[in-house]
Amino acid sequence: MVQPVAFISHHSSRVDLARQLAGVLDAEGVDAWVAPDKISPGEAFDQAIIKQIGESDVIVLLFCGQSDKSRHVKRELMLAEEQGKPVIPVRVENIVPEGLAYFLQDYQWVDWLGGRDTAIQRMVASIKRVAGIDDASGATPEAVAAAAPWPRPSAAPEQPVAPKANSRLLPAFGAVIAVALAVLIGILLWPDQEDTGNPAQAVAASPAEDSVQVTTIRAGNGASPRADDVVFVDYVGKLEDGTEFDRSPAEPGFPPAVADIIPDGIPMELGGVIPGFRDGMLRTREGGTYDIFIPAAEAYGDEPPPGSPIPPNANLNFQVVVHEVLTQEEFEQLTARVQAAMVQAQR
Repeated sequence: MVQPVAFISHHSSRVDLARQLAGVLDAEGVDAWVAPDKISPGEAFDQAIIKQIGESDVIVLLFCGQSDKSRHVKRELMLAEEQGKPVIPVRVENIVPEGLAYFLQDYQWVDWLGGRDTAIQRMVASIKRVAGIDDASGATPEAVAAAAPWPRPSAAPEQPVAPKANSRLLPAFGAVIAVALAVLIGILLWPDQEDTGNPAQAVAASPAEDSVQVTTIRAGNGASPRADDVVFVDYVGKLEDGTEFDRSPAEPGFPPAVADIIPDGIPMELGGVIPGFRDGMLRTREGGTYDIFIPAAEAYGDEPPPGSPIPPNANLNFQVVVHEVLTQEEFEQLTARVQAAMVQAQR
């Protein structure tokens, strides 16, 4: 029998509950994946999350006040929606969704507050049903009992996370290329959703301050990007003490059918990156190499990506090679060419 895989999406304040739930699901033949426990040493946190969502049958969301406001949970649900993964929202706190309301409006909830044993049994049955497993009778009493004691759910809302800037991952070249680009671009340069604003209003609503600094290493002679352009870049990201926290892959790994069509580097839509990176890129030119200093307020502030080596309130430095600058229209034309090449290669 094929073992179904469940990705448990949770706020860091609920990691103990997520681990307990994973134990029950594992006992019932469900491969439960919880970060950071299932991330191997040396593996990039963002890439592990994106890869695992793609390989999972279902996303189990532990819903509480913190997860409703969490930029990282929202990113996981966005990736799940893009890849057509069903979501099982589990209510562990008695609040109405606001920040995640858009993603959860069509799903049947599992109510943890109504009784954990019943909630676990419904959850197991739903996961197996989604995975196409006939034995969907739910968790056994023995497995449920073995998990006690569980962290108690909260009846009152937790303190919300401060709203941040908007986010979205760069739309990629069709379904196959979309997953590849998601892994390549990752979460690092993907800012946060404005919890009280329109998701369509990207970072342009909060421009970066003049404290972003750009130093030219090698001058470019091409076009300078505009705020809504797509740039193909290679980059290395470091903390002020020189610790490297991210870099673009040496070989993006695009399929051979499209490798000669896509420019060098990886694509980033400047309307969907952290404000300081966008502001710095506007001061570069195609063909050049630049150092971009980004103060913490224009990067991740006091909430860096969980599991990353970026500490709270950290200033960031990027060395960026600007390979190519495309307008939105040019990028759409490139996308069409890539899709046509993929279709042709599959014939």
